[in-house]
Amino acid sequence: MRPTRRRLLQSLGAAALLGRTRVARASGGLAKRVIFFYVPDGVVGVSEAGEPSEWHPVGTEYDFTLPHNSAPLAPWKDRCLWLDNLSLGTEDSHEEGARMLLTGQFGGFGPSIDQVLARTVGASDPWPLLYLGAQSTIGEEAHHWMSFPLDGEHLSVQPQDDPRRAFEQLFGSMDPGPLRRRQSVLDLVNADLAELRGRLGTVERSRLDLHTDALREVEQRLGSLPTCDPAVDLDGISDGALLEPETFPALLRAQTENMLLAMACGLTRVGFLQASHHTSLLLMGRFVTPPEDPAGWGRFADAEYEQHVASHYGLIRDPVTEARFAHYRAGRVWYAEQEAYLLSRLEEIPEGDGSMLDHTIVVRVSEVSDGQTHTHQKMPFYLAGGGAGSVRSGVFVDTAGADCAELWIAVARAMGVELSSFGDRGAQALPGVLA
Repeated sequence: MRPTRRRLLQSLGAAALLGRTRVARASGGLAKRVIFFYVPDGVVGVSEAGEPSEWHPVGTEYDFTLPHNSAPLAPWKDRCLWLDNLSLGTEDSHEEGARMLLTGQFGGFGPSIDQVLARTVGASDPWPLLYLGAQSTIGEEAHHWMSFPLDGEHLSVQPQDDPRRAFEQLFGSMDPGPLRRRQSVLDLVNADLAELRGRLGTVERSRLDLHTDALREVEQRLGSLPTCDPAVDLDGISDGALLEPETFPALLRAQTENMLLAMACGLTRVGFLQASHHTSLLLMGRFVTPPEDPAGWGRFADAEYEQHVASHYGLIRDPVTEARFAHYRAGRVWYAEQEAYLLSRLEEIPEGDGSMLDHTIVVRVSEVSDGQTHTHQKMPFYLAGGGAGSVRSGVFVDTAGADCAELWIAVARAMGVELSSFGDRGAQALPGVLA
């Protein structure tokens, strides 16, 4: 059915109004989306002997450097909000840390902040929450997962661990044609507009031109929208390889791309990427070579360690003589490189007058601070992206022992969700986070 003059003009007017609303929301400083990126078993934090953290920044609020573990993120230092002395509580265990991580409650008696945002920010999206993992469901042990949907229960939902199935679930039943969002709305109805214009009088034609010019201006202000051509490299990923350590980098990379595509295509605004699981069994030595001494890595070839075992490196932190510490330390750097990849990909995708990274909040989390000590103090978190100006960037904030629950209140407010409290100990938005 061809559109009538009245219906077409109404549609153009509505589209222009929608465009102005979206611009107003962006300029109002609300983050459009959030991605929680989970790394297991902490970092090389403050040691039992008092040696300084190899992950937390060194310096002052505006003048700081990144040490060994977080060094791959140096190019993004000014796009991140770095946190120090953030507390997850006093339980000091992997399992309890995982339960409290996003809930702010002992025992994980939900809901977790990702689920809260899914019910609010993401309520109208095809996927209110997209929870993807890479070898996170080995053994299908529920205490390894961290997304708790229900109040009063500590039952987490399970992440989708297979990037092939994730891609199929997200895009398998969708016609990719409508997802190619670079094409102008006006271009899609160009023939109908031309025919209608030819049948109008001078005054009505001028009115139609005003409407189309207004819509074209809105499109130009919004800038280049993300391309939504569903394509993810799944080569080498097979049923037999899903649990192999050597496949882990490809799995995590594919799930990262699935997340980016889903968000670029408007399928979700709340995402959770879980790399492995706490007390990780992953043999990272199969694909990681320490940058300190690549030629000498062979001396540890017969000393393969599951990452959890490697995280218990003892009192001596020497990557040259201590095999467990060398494995653990190299693994922390590798994860930081994957985080940097996520940020770089978000920066590559144009959105509005900037990039997807400009409109996104990426939150890096773990369930303990240091793998050896199990402590829940000085949690290794940062926020990246700025969230359309809703959160501060390029600063190193000493939280003075504040609870992580206050951080989740701040993240929610950055996305337009007002929480007066959260979890057991969250009573305010974490000071120093919101712009």
